[in-house]
Amino acid sequence: SLLYLQSSLSLSFHPSPLLAPLLSSPLLFMQCPFIDEYILVLHNKIRTKCVEFPELPEISEELRTLILRMLDKNPDTRITIPEIKLDPWVTQSGRDPLPLEEEHCTVVEVTEEEVQNSVKFVPSLSAVILVKAMLRKKSFSNPFECPRSREERSMSAPGNLLM
Repeated sequence: SLLYLQSSLSLSFHPSPLLAPLLSSPLLFMQCPFIDEYILVLHNKIRTKCVEFPELPEISEELRTLILRMLDKNPDTRITIPEIKLDPWVTQSGRDPLPLEEEHCTVVEVTEEEVQNSVKFVPSLSAVILVKAMLRKKSFSNPFECPRSREERSMSAPGNLLM
């Protein structure tokens, strides 16, 4: 898991405020908390606007608090996965705690050879798009060039048709 990877490799992941709204709000409210046609404007809304809850469906104060802590703009004060696992709403005020990581997580040993063989050459996205477009057109010509009217005819055309 990402948590295991982070702790075992001493990596420093900074949870993004962009991910939490995508995971929580649409499932509960059937809409995203921030919507915009333009990605940069959307990103700015996520970074700067406050979350507003719709009137329906009604949610408990515990759930509202959990969501607001998940959507905290400040990564230093945002709730962490271990804290979410202990949250009163998640555990039903401690009556139904989640299993401990030791009970359901195992360490996976990976050899250096497996790491070296895990990733092979990955073509660039533009190359994949080009090949897909060529396959769609069933042609090896550049699919993104505008078709030009040919200025000259084939040499196999009758002589009077040559320009």
